[in-house]
Amino acid sequence: MSDIPPGYGSHAAHYQDLPTAALVQEVLARWEPSVDEPCDTALPFLVALHERADRSVFDAAADLIALPDRRERLLGLRILRELGHPESRPMFPETWELLEMLCQIEEDPEILAWALQCFYWMRKPRALRTMLAFATHPEARVRDVVAGGLDPEDKRAREALLQLCDDPDPDVRWSALFEVKEHILDDTSEIFDLLLRRSGDSSDAVRELADEALLRRSRSPRPPG
Repeated sequence: MSDIPPGYGSHAAHYQDLPTAALVQEVLARWEPSVDEPCDTALPFLVALHERADRSVFDAAADLIALPDRRERLLGLRILRELGHPESRPMFPETWELLEMLCQIEEDPEILAWALQCFYWMRKPRALRTMLAFATHPEARVRDVVAGGLDPEDKRAREALLQLCDDPDPDVRWSALFEVKEHILDDTSEIFDLLLRRSGDSSDAVRELADEALLRRSRSPRPPG
């Protein structure tokens, strides 16, 4: 696919003569039934669907999500996650109801995790209610998506994020701590105590991240007084 020019919209332009249904089938043809990810050769067709972002693509994604086949449902959510330009998501208002209803009934943690990723990529305040509802989900995969998708500037999200830094799962702790390190590394004793706890973490990756955060915090200028 080296003949595809760079830039947003270029994939859609390259495949403009292929109907949406054909693009979907091209992705599925390159997706092994036993895995949760399509192979790299499927990505140009998936990106073309994201960039086309018209009613036919949304309807195709919604139809896939309603099917019993796990791979097809995952593809439907992958299409919705990045459907349209980041500044115009969601492209269709029905996206909210579709995803909110799915999250209420879904039992497969991987599909639920992808649905939550769709909320995060839309980057809208309405997503927070659903994200927070799954911050204590029994599956670590789901909590990990929540940890990486909360808006640290929101007070409720911040509280959930700090709690996830003490999660039983090391991947969840790492994801939550990374957001703290990047976005809310303030001068409060709460953050300092959190970083000290995680600097003694059982996970090497979490300990290293906590040490990086402590070092960055020590080098940050303190407010006067």
